[in-house]
Amino acid sequence: MVIGQFDTSRKVMLVAEAGVNHEGDLTHAKRMVEKAAKAGADAIKFQTYKTEQLLMSREKERIAQRRKFELSNRQFRALAEHCKSWNIMFLSTPFDKESLEFLNDLVPAFKISSLDFNNYHLIKCALRTGKPLIMSCGMSNDTTIKGTLGFVREQTGQDFIKRSITLLHCVSSYPAPYEEINLMSIPYLAERYGLEVGYSDHAVGINMSLAAVALGARIVEKHFTLDKEMAGIRDHRLSADPEDLKRLVEGIRQIEAALGKKGKEIAPAEKDSLYLMRRGLVAAADLERGSVLTEENVKLLLPCEGIQGEKYFTVLGRLVKRTIKEGEPVRFDDIAWE
Repeated sequence: MVIGQFDTSRKVMLVAEAGVNHEGDLTHAKRMVEKAAKAGADAIKFQTYKTEQLLMSREKERIAQRRKFELSNRQFRALAEHCKSWNIMFLSTPFDKESLEFLNDLVPAFKISSLDFNNYHLIKCALRTGKPLIMSCGMSNDTTIKGTLGFVREQTGQDFIKRSITLLHCVSSYPAPYEEINLMSIPYLAERYGLEVGYSDHAVGINMSLAAVALGARIVEKHFTLDKEMAGIRDHRLSADPEDLKRLVEGIRQIEAALGKKGKEIAPAEKDSLYLMRRGLVAAADLERGSVLTEENVKLLLPCEGIQGEKYFTVLGRLVKRTIKEGEPVRFDDIAWE
């Protein structure tokens, strides 16, 4: 999927999920941008919302907390500009129609959270922009996924889905218990729905994200914080700090390089090993011309100067055409094949 100038079919995209870990402090949010960029993340993602459009009025405590973390449109514009200056993609998850419409000029793609995976109203608003959608499917099963993708298909057609939808496997628990993460969902979703699949990581540590890439994830979203010990919200404890993020970037790039392509061929780096680390047929005793090769008078030794090991039983019982000294390799031209 192409997101701005980034093609996820060519390179795994790592998104530093800042969310609201800035806790409403624009200066802190800007530092997060800088640290994520320095660590090598491809994008940093925030959350854009109007609290009154998110929570029921009776949720007094949650409303009070969410409002503390809410950034203004002006602040988000400043963050987007800051991302440009640090050469990192700005993304933000909209949680309501107004926020989505505001973000349209700032983001190259829309993230649909697991919370809104079945929010057809918000999804339709996003589809009207024509931009790619990154859709987390936490708290969803095949029935839910088929329903949402069916709705998208009705609105846009199958070509748009193939070209512009990426599903992120996700377990909406904070932190997600390892035994319930089920990373095998990544290749399953890719095969089942014929789409690029990624992973939104809510586990402690970076290992699950690395494993996700090995299993085919093309977008990895990892919660990000400057300090795991910050007390404001639970996300800090399960987030990667700048050093974690740097190690995650390095690990992803190594795995990405190592994945290669389907099939089994001799690697260029193995060419010399074919000689040095494979056995060849050697005379175990002096062999006179006309001698019959037996298990007693030949053996297989390194390096592979003589006949390769898979031909061992083919040459037993055949005659040699020349005298071969003990320790010399036995080659194809030394054997009477008729």
